[in-house]
Amino acid sequence: MLDDQNAYRQKVEKQQRDYGDLVKKQQTDYGKAREQQMLDYSKSREKQGSEFKDQMRAYGDQRTEWEKKRGKAIAMAEGKIKAIYDNYGRTFKGGLMERWLAMSGIMVVVLVLVIVFQKRKDVV
Repeated sequence: MLDDQNAYRQKVEKQQRDYGDLVKKQQTDYGKAREQQMLDYSKSREKQGSEFKDQMRAYGDQRTEWEKKRGKAIAMAEGKIKAIYDNYGRTFKGGLMERWLAMSGIMVVVLVLVIVFQKRKDVV
């Protein structure tokens, strides 16, 4: 019976050693695979970062150009509005009836001038 116990103990110890060796091998393989994954990820991250940096630089250049064009267009539009307001500002003042009366007066003057020039053309 003692031989059976010793043989059993030796088998159990051998199984434990074999299991320990397998665990160590699995841990080593996992560590190597994880290290390789980290290296691959690092390379991928650096590549993606440089691409993003290039894209942001191009976007910044495009945005700067757009802002220049936009600023120029706004300045031109503001200049035109200012010129109109400076030249015709008095027409923006007053009520609706005043504006309509002024417009009616202008139309009457233009109509009279057209009739006068038409009659003059007929005479000459």
